[in-house]
Parts: sequence; structure tokens; C-alpha cells
Amino acid sequence: MENPIKLTEKYERNGWPSVKRPDIKPPAGWNLSLLTSLERIRSHSLSSQGQIVCIKDGETLSDVFTMWANGGWLARISTDRGLVPYWDDEIPQWSPDGASLAFVVAGHVHIARAAGGLPLRITDFTTVLTAQQALLSEQDSLASTLGDISRNLVGVYRALGGGWEIREGQDFVPAEIKETMAKRTNWGRLLAPAAVAPAPEGQHRLIRAPDW
Repeated sequence: MENPIKLTEKYERNGWPSVKRPDIKPPAGWNLSLLTSLERIRSHSLSSQGQIVCIKDGETLSDVFTMWANGGWLARISTDRGLVPYWDDEIPQWSPDGASLAFVVAGHVHIARAAGGLPLRITDFTTVLTAQQALLSEQDSLASTLGDISRNLVGVYRALGGGWEIREGQDFVPAEIKETMAKRTNWGRLLAPAAVAPAPEGQHRLIRAPDW
């Protein structure tokens, strides 16, 4: 590489500096499991209307709450949201007008009104997968049907004496045989050269339906 890009190592989380402090040691007896088991408020986000959304970790749940920046009580937005480690969780996001917020529950995105109400799940991977499977099946059926059209047309031309492009403007069968066939069956114009008239000059078609 002629002009390598110099990368600068940076420690931060959610835009806040998070510089390593090797000079500070954790108190004796503290560990990661103990820290994550404590009830804590995290993953804050401020709306354009002055509301704060956060995630409150409890013993078994990591529910989403809101409160006004000028004070007040926490208002629960989600219910029975399973406990999620903060390093694997997503920060709830406000809509531009601050009326709604989005958050993740069990891998699915949910939308909730800031004023309250049940969250609405807007992602469903099972539905998408089922739709894709149905689409693939219909595409296979379409390809098979298009192939059948070509094969059936070939069968019709062969039944009428064989050949299609090479017989344009010509009789299918000799005149004496055609006369005998006409006495037994009314073939209409199928035995006439006009039934396979040449295509217009400059126009090319892979499959040309017979003129019934």
C-alpha cells in the first residue's frame, strides 16, 4: 500500500470518552457478574421534547423507561423485557418529533408512543422468510410453465408436419395429400402457406404462435 491510513486508537462508548485507567484497581471481591447484577440506569437518550429514555436493569429484567428531564417519576414503556447485558444491548432511539421511540426486544424492533401504550413490533423475520419461500416456489412454477409453452408449441408444429421457421410461406404437405386430408377433415387455413407467414422484416421472435 503506497499511502497507508494511520488509525488512531480511541476508547469511547456512546460518544463519551472511556479511557483505560491501569492505575486504578477494582475493590477486592468485585467482579463483572456482581456489577451486572446490580440495579442500574443506563443507555440514556434525550428527545427533542425534553424527555429522557433509559433502560433500567433489575434482577431479571431490562425494561425501557422514560421521564422528563426536569424531574418526575419513571414511566415504564416495555414489559417483561428480558435481562440483557449492557454491552450487547441497543440504546433506545427517539423519533425526530419526540413522540415515539424505538427499542429492541429479543432481537425485534418495537415502536412505542412516548405518551404510553403497548409497544408494537415492526419486524418479523418469520413472515419475511415465509414470503421469500412462497416467492421462490411461484418463480419455479412460472419457469416450468414457460418451458411447457415452448415444448407444447413444438409438439403442435411437429404434429402438423414438422418445422416452423424453415417452412415459412411453404405448404406443410404435398398438394395431393392435402387434398385427401381436406376431404376427411375441415382444417381451415392450417394447411395453407399463409398459416406460417413470415414475420415482418426486422422483427424476430423466439416463439411465434400459430395463426389459428
